[in-house]
Amino acid sequence: LGLLLAAPVRGWTCVGNPITIEERVCNPGHRCCYSLLNGTEDAWIRTFMARQGIPDQLVPMLGRGHPLGQAMNISDVSGLPIDAYYTRGETSPIKVSLHVEKVSAIDQKRQRFNMQYSLTWTWQDCRLLFSCPQVAFDSRHKSFGDFWSPPLKIKEREDDVTAITSSRHFITGHGWDIYTEDRVSTFACHFDFRDMPFDRQLCNLTIHMPDLFEDRMSLTWFGPVTSDTLDNAEWEIEEGPAWRRWNTSVPVRWGMSEARAVAQFTLKRRPGYLLLNFVLQYVCFYLCSYVGLWVDITAVPARAMLAVVPMLVTANKISALTASLPPISYQTRVGEFAMVNIVAMTIHTISFGCVHFASRRRKQIKEAYEAEQTNAEQGVVMVAERSSFSQWEYAVTEAITRNLEMHMRWFSLVAYFIAGLAIFVR
Repeated sequence: LGLLLAAPVRGWTCVGNPITIEERVCNPGHRCCYSLLNGTEDAWIRTFMARQGIPDQLVPMLGRGHPLGQAMNISDVSGLPIDAYYTRGETSPIKVSLHVEKVSAIDQKRQRFNMQYSLTWTWQDCRLLFSCPQVAFDSRHKSFGDFWSPPLKIKEREDDVTAITSSRHFITGHGWDIYTEDRVSTFACHFDFRDMPFDRQLCNLTIHMPDLFEDRMSLTWFGPVTSDTLDNAEWEIEEGPAWRRWNTSVPVRWGMSEARAVAQFTLKRRPGYLLLNFVLQYVCFYLCSYVGLWVDITAVPARAMLAVVPMLVTANKISALTASLPPISYQTRVGEFAMVNIVAMTIHTISFGCVHFASRRRKQIKEAYEAEQTNAEQGVVMVAERSSFSQWEYAVTEAITRNLEMHMRWFSLVAYFIAGLAIFVR
């Protein structure tokens, strides 16, 4: 320990073999810092390239622009990078990649979800040149705030769980800064429930840097989206490599445009939960109501129960489903099927009412006619000729009593089956 403390700090060198100028190769088609080595104007670049030391030395040295910070009138490197834009007036590329660890808490009522993810940004800053291979440090380092990081904004992001957010820099001697942020955020996603329970939701992540115009920095994707295994009990979540990516630009102000990188993925509902807890139960309630068509019309309490109770239970299930969705002005497939059940049960109830009334009325007409016949035979009264209305009324009530429920038994099943096919098979 005494020897280490007595050792001169300036004598310490890189961890690993220093890199040479020949190794500092630029990306094809991109003018990086080493392409500026062209005479006396590159003295500051050569000075930065010569810096070396152990990480505890390098990080503060890079963050303060040592040894030229005072000469360049900078106390840190938290400003925009010095790159091709400053040196040659060219647009500077900044690349972003995304790794998704988990998608959870999918809330269809609020139309949002939580995502645990890492964003990695890559850019070059000529102020970060040094002769060592690389240096890495995270947000716990006291000099972390001295370094520039992209002003990240994701259009769909509603909130961050800041307690578990971390970030880190990985800087190579070539001046490339690979900056990674680990976040857990809540994102909005517009849900379309028309095909529920077979619905697919498209969710976007629109990444941009506010007030950094496209002529200053071009934001592009670097490689495909990667992910851990994304699993959810109710939703099938598209894995990272299948996400769609594209770059776009949006006019903002003063005739300038802002570069944006968009990622899109699909949430596909697993229909089992809704089919089991709603659709299948609707069918069972319908069958209970349908059985009532076969119960004798004179068993009024049983018929009334089979007509009303399934409808009430179905209405409660509809309310439960509606409570799980946001206010929407269109019907879902499950909602349409529920309405088919309500309408069918209502028709069963109306049918029961009509048949019961017609049966009672037919019985009254028949009893009145038979009473007249009996009185006439006893010579009490004269039998008047029955009016055409009475004859028509008797014929109608008899037809309803004998035929309505008989035909309703097959018509209800056929109509119900066709309606179900029309809703779910399309």
